[in-house]
Amino acid sequence: MWHNRMAREGGILEELLMEYAKRSPVADNRRIWDLILREWCEREPNLDLYLNTRLDDCETDDNRIRSVDITQHSTESSFRLVSPLFVDGTGDGLLAAAAGADFRIGREGRDEFGESLAPPQGDDKTLPCALYVVAHRREHPIPYSPPEWAVTHDDCGAFPHRPHVVDKFSQGKSLNQDGSAIQLFWWFSLGGERDTIKDSEEIYQDLVKEAMGVWDHLKNRCTPETRKAMECYEAVWWSPFPLRRESRRVMGDHLLIEKDIFEARLFED
Repeated sequence: MWHNRMAREGGILEELLMEYAKRSPVADNRRIWDLILREWCEREPNLDLYLNTRLDDCETDDNRIRSVDITQHSTESSFRLVSPLFVDGTGDGLLAAAAGADFRIGREGRDEFGESLAPPQGDDKTLPCALYVVAHRREHPIPYSPPEWAVTHDDCGAFPHRPHVVDKFSQGKSLNQDGSAIQLFWWFSLGGERDTIKDSEEIYQDLVKEAMGVWDHLKNRCTPETRKAMECYEAVWWSPFPLRRESRRVMGDHLLIEKDIFEARLFED
């Protein structure tokens, strides 16, 4: 059966994407996307929005979460939220862990669930963290001098799976409102052999060092053709935190395993 790889969700998400396309028709402006998400939450009469908050603790009783304590750092205010039902959308399973739920970190061994593609022995390795860099093309050359702590990459062989396509650099993947080209770079990931939560700050610093080194390579150390194509580009933004792919995996009623995928197992729900 042929599947459309460009297919996407309908419903509320499609409505949000259509609104985003209307307000930001040319460029991929993440700040506009943030505004839309906030607006749509605020206009829901049965939804209270607490921005810039972090979970501090939770209260459990009879194996259920009864309340959560949060702090809103921007106002130095604390709140206790009581509800019959909580959804952990933290990304790291923070609420589940605070409530004492079972979770795993890392990979299972091959024999634990009979998975032929798993490593022989289980370990704590996870998918690593990434960093995005956004560059805009200007109307004149923009020199770049890397900080002394940036990683140095003199050889293009340091990026074996990142081909230097000059046409993309020259034309840009998309355009700003003023017609200038935009490039979005994602050439590396780090931290999969470290604790992606506890070592997050160190991982981020290493990612920034690599990002500055990649930009230095493209601007100053790559082939003459690429350097020429990149000379009018300026790096204007990079992720303010490491983009995590994996940390805690909260255990539910069923653990999806290799066999479920290969046999296309259907579940009642």
